[in-house]
Amino acid sequence: MNKKIISGLAALAVVFAGAGALPAGTFEGFSLTASAEESEIVNSGECGADLTWTLDSEGTLTISGSGKMWTFMSFDQPPWYAYTQNIKNIIISDGVTNIGKYAFYDCRIKSITIPDSVTSIGEDAFSSCTELTGVTIPDSVTSIGDGAFYNCKSLESITIPDSVKSIGESVFTYCESLNSITISDDNNYYCVMDGVLFNKEKTQLVSCIANKQGSYMIPDSVTNIVAGAFRGCENLTGITIPDSVTRIGSDAFWGCTRLESITIPNGITKIEKYTFWNCKKLADITIPNSVTRIAQSAFAKCQSLVNVTIPDSVTIIDSYAFENCQSLENVTIPDSVTSISHYAFAGCQNLAGVTIPNSVTSIDRGAFGYYNYNYGPYQKMDDFTIKGYKGTAAETYASENGFEFIALDETADKYPVVKSAVQGRQFRLKWTAVPNAEKYGLALYQSGKWRVKVQFAGNVTSYTSPKIKKGTYKMVVCAKVNGEWDTSSINKRAFTVTITE
Repeated sequence: MNKKIISGLAALAVVFAGAGALPAGTFEGFSLTASAEESEIVNSGECGADLTWTLDSEGTLTISGSGKMWTFMSFDQPPWYAYTQNIKNIIISDGVTNIGKYAFYDCRIKSITIPDSVTSIGEDAFSSCTELTGVTIPDSVTSIGDGAFYNCKSLESITIPDSVKSIGESVFTYCESLNSITISDDNNYYCVMDGVLFNKEKTQLVSCIANKQGSYMIPDSVTNIVAGAFRGCENLTGITIPDSVTRIGSDAFWGCTRLESITIPNGITKIEKYTFWNCKKLADITIPNSVTRIAQSAFAKCQSLVNVTIPDSVTIIDSYAFENCQSLENVTIPDSVTSISHYAFAGCQNLAGVTIPNSVTSIDRGAFGYYNYNYGPYQKMDDFTIKGYKGTAAETYASENGFEFIALDETADKYPVVKSAVQGRQFRLKWTAVPNAEKYGLALYQSGKWRVKVQFAGNVTSYTSPKIKKGTYKMVVCAKVNGEWDTSSINKRAFTVTITE
């Protein structure tokens, strides 16, 4: 044998002889775990009255001790927050009794085992742990807080033990890889059916898995759709809500971007904030006459919504309620409404005007007549028209914002106000709605006479012409109310469209 090799082996023998027995995790003198030098303690501190934490250089966060973890009031309050992008593994010692709010927000862990000593998982405890694929929840846990696993995009499945008595809102929202939620029949508080989480009696719909496809019919036992229940279910195209439902929580259908239609049942008294926010394909919505309030951003960014009829039960339209409904052309505001909050209809650039009843006593800034290109700063719309009554909030708002005001008092004319645009050999018209209009008619002035060329249903407030010849055309839009065409001031109201190509 080579003398150098023999000499090296002898030296190793001396080292190991001095060290005593081989430590666990070694094989023939070679360590299978990192050395002390390779996994140094990076930082440490307290995270509860009797709890400490350490983070090593390998990305392992260890929570040691016994008792409750502190509740952190924001995602950046945990003392290890600065290291979240480096935390790859979390060890929670037996003896820890809860996982605090925001405790492991945005950590880069792939799995987590929670010890049997833990009884509660706090709000947003694992929120945005986007690489987390699996979690083991022990039978000791009785409550799971709001958003506990929110935006855990890689989480594929989860089993909720029999011990759980309370599950918060939006717990599994945006868990886009979640294929199944499993709950034993022995759980006395919750059950799962077709990927949807309910309370045991199926009166509360708690959460739907994010990747649920197509249409879904809610069971008629349900009375309450919990806040955020369908949030981020981007593949749902239709929802049938039974008449048994009397409450739909905030954010319930937030971001259901393929949802095309929905009927809100009678019995709902308030459309909660953000209920249908960013339902981009929602083109048809029926609001029942049981609703008295439309809350903040309830229909904001419903970009396909063209017509909205607000029932005469509604008294308050809150801020941003229909903000950035970019296709909205017609809205009917009943004389039950008393308050329209700021930016309620801002960003509705296809809305040429609005009729405001004298019941409205308060219109806040930017409620109508402003648009924001690519969601930038709001700018005033040209030629926006407000119809209302003299001495009311409608006239005041029009005056303060520099919009045209048309009085609807008994002696005033009642007619559509038209905006026109030309593109090539076609023109497009948009006009304000006339209350109780049965039909609209487009008339051209030809050979010294007005001739009706096209008629429209009373709920239509726009028209795009076929290609026509070069020339200047004098025209007017009239409304038919109570069986008669309103031709008052017809020549004064007439406008021209010029085709140059």
